[in-house]
Amino acid sequence: MAALVLTDRITVAQIIVLATLLGAVNAFDVPARQSFFVEMVGKEDLMNAIALNSSAFNVTRVLGPAVAGILIGELGVGVCFLLNGLSFLAVLTALFAIRLPPYARTALPPSTWAHIREGLRYVTGDRRVSAIVLNIAALSVFGFPFLVLMPVVARDVLGKGAAEFGWMSSAVGAGALVGALMLAAFARRLPKGRLLRWASTGFGLILFTFALSRSLPLSLAVLVMTGFALIVNTATTNTLLQTLTPDELRGRVMSVFTLAFVGMGPIGALQAGVLADQVGAPTTLMIGAGICTIFTFALFRRVRQVGDLP
Repeated sequence: MAALVLTDRITVAQIIVLATLLGAVNAFDVPARQSFFVEMVGKEDLMNAIALNSSAFNVTRVLGPAVAGILIGELGVGVCFLLNGLSFLAVLTALFAIRLPPYARTALPPSTWAHIREGLRYVTGDRRVSAIVLNIAALSVFGFPFLVLMPVVARDVLGKGAAEFGWMSSAVGAGALVGALMLAAFARRLPKGRLLRWASTGFGLILFTFALSRSLPLSLAVLVMTGFALIVNTATTNTLLQTLTPDELRGRVMSVFTLAFVGMGPIGALQAGVLADQVGAPTTLMIGAGICTIFTFALFRRVRQVGDLP
């Protein structure tokens, strides 16, 4: 990407191809990355590790756009892509420096499809796991697309510009950072099942409040709470799935989690965009918030075992 931009040869078709390749790489990278946490820290400290990782992510989410804006203004987009690519050298160096016990290979199914079926059979066969996956999928489709609609809300509902939209994005990141730090500090004391249930239901109610807001200060305050609930949902979901899953199935279950969380995101963004074009962004947010609240409440009421998880 950096080479194409710097040589002024970039086209829309090339961007689509590169984005597709990035998505294909992430299909392998994200499940492996998530499964790797428990190998490094063990199940007892897993939530702390996930929360600290989320903290680092959200610090960059708050600071990154500001730094990128300065660099783009001074050096251009191509140099930013180049620096981003070079930054992965630090990641690779850290990965090669990690020393883990030898991996004990277990007996695998005879084929790739059998391998996949075994993972799906486990997800659908355990009511707790399937409920947790369904919950994050519903939030990804109907709740998390509020991020896509924020520019529309800033411009058309609040009557603000790019600067205020930047504040709104930073508010989400700040709330997520606070939530991640709270989880890292109190992970062992928090009942994860009840935390997930309340965070999921609360997310829908908070999102509904954001849909009703016509004030920038109120919207910023609500977005901080939205970011908080969002990170509590994703980190707790990740932790519960990894602690419930046998070691030999963890990679496959995390692949299903990635599909439900990341893979359903574009579908959610598409439906939110189409619906917002018909009824407006606030109504779209209200509908999504209502679906999230009703679905998660009904789901966890039906599968009460999730709420009892320690």
